Amino acid sequence: MIRQEVIACDDQGRPTGAYVDRVEAHRGAGQRHLAIVVLLLDPRGRALLQRRKHPLFDGLWDLTGATHPLRRPGGPDETLEEAAERCLDQEYAVTGRVDDLRPIGGFAYFAPDGEHCENEYCYVVAGRLVGTIAAKEAAAYEMRWLPLAELQHELDAASGAFTPWAIASKRIIAGLAATS
Repeated sequence: MIRQEVIACDDQGRPTGAYVDRVEAHRGAGQRHLAIVVLLLDPRGRALLQRRKHPLFDGLWDLTGATHPLRRPGGPDETLEEAAERCLDQEYAVTGRVDDLRPIGGFAYFAPDGEHCENEYCYVVAGRLVGTIAAKEAAAYEMRWLPLAELQHELDAASGAFTPWAIASKRIIAGLAATS
């Protein structure tokens, strides 16, 4: 397995200039680092959700995908948009394209999961899917499309069914729903 380093940051999402091994960043109380959650919308304004297949928070509903911008030795660090594109490539088969993929907000949070945790400043990176998409079997148990208003309701009513960062994204999703 290739060693990945994530970008350490402060509580406002500003990189500190340090890097931390991805595994170590999630062990115990972890270390604050940058993360992203991807949110794709279809032409009807529905959000794509996946039921996550992952060692951390396995089986919970999530937004479209989640990952970290990574350190690139010898070059500039991966941007939020590049991390989102990598996430989509790793977790989905996309036929068509994703337009207007960009950060729309962020938040700091901490969430324990057994001996591991998420200790992140997480940016929501949203885009619009033009085409079709299918989740790769290794990345998700299932996927579904949900209107933003219904997503907001589910995040409030069934929060235990969602990843902590999906729940923490509610304010940003509400803002997106108001402008869609």
